Amino acid sequence: VFNRQGPLFYVLAPIIVEYTSLYVINGTVIRIVDVDTPPKSVSIMVKESPSNGYLYKTVSGEDLELRDNSLFTLEDMLNGKIHYKHVSDKSFYGEMRLVASDGQYQSDVATIAINVISSFGPEIVKNEPLIVKRGGEALLDNKVLQIHDDDSPQSVSVKILDGPYQGLLTIENDNLVLF
Repeated sequence: VFNRQGPLFYVLAPIIVEYTSLYVINGTVIRIVDVDTPPKSVSIMVKESPSNGYLYKTVSGEDLELRDNSLFTLEDMLNGKIHYKHVSDKSFYGEMRLVASDGQYQSDVATIAINVISSFGPEIVKNEPLIVKRGGEALLDNKVLQIHDDDSPQSVSVKILDGPYQGLLTIENDNLVLF
């Protein structure tokens, strides 16, 4: 049997995973085809591990982290032994880079996007009236308005539906000020 063709690496879609959840990488997002090499002989190398989580291989019930330059087989992936886990203090968007090899030929490096979705919404924990004296100004800060978000505080945005009836609302040096 001759090895005349290398593996072809297809990224079918980004990995979409819930916040801090596990995602089994089993061929639904990544497809690797090598017509003259069996799956157990096609190795996949982690060129760059996920930027917002970890890649694991399950071996005899134990999870082994796959870091840069780690290897696993196409057979491992097709059998559901490779999985990704988002880390809570990491970004909601990440990437990892993988390459497939049959021992003689190598695919191009593939970039797999990782999108994390949140199941928790922000919660307003404090909403006090902002008191401003005539002709004065007041800072809208966490003494007046507090918003808590368990999984992504950095991505909370506030939309002002009704501005002040009298006065002017401005942003100065990243602070919200009412005149």
